[in-house]
Amino acid sequence: MIGTDDYLDPSPAAVGRRLEWSREALGFNTAREFRETFDPDMANATFSGYLNGSRLLTIDSAIAICKAHALTLDWLYLGKMGTLPAVVQKRIAAWYAPGGSDSHRPKQIQRLAWCEFRCSSAAKGRELDRP
Repeated sequence: MIGTDDYLDPSPAAVGRRLEWSREALGFNTAREFRETFDPDMANATFSGYLNGSRLLTIDSAIAICKAHALTLDWLYLGKMGTLPAVVQKRIAAWYAPGGSDSHRPKQIQRLAWCEFRCSSAAKGRELDRP
């Protein structure tokens, strides 16, 4: 179980969750399929360690992922969805957006989106129900 939010949580477990959510939102069916798009020579065990949080994603691997899929280091390491390019943000946010169907998405991403909204300057004077 994580704390109240993944937002600004750079722990290996939180980074792994965001990496897994990114893989799913970008339409990759398997971790191997996703890994091969940015580092075909990486050992399956290494990437699996990133996903399950037993290893912290290295900066070199994170940069390779960002280049291959237009993700950002702010998203992978800190959970800042607003730093993603609009097209990628829409892919992830559409699937995990608050108010949509909750049956297919982790509860953590709803809390992450809520926390980011609450922490943003755009949230001043607006309310959003906590998931």
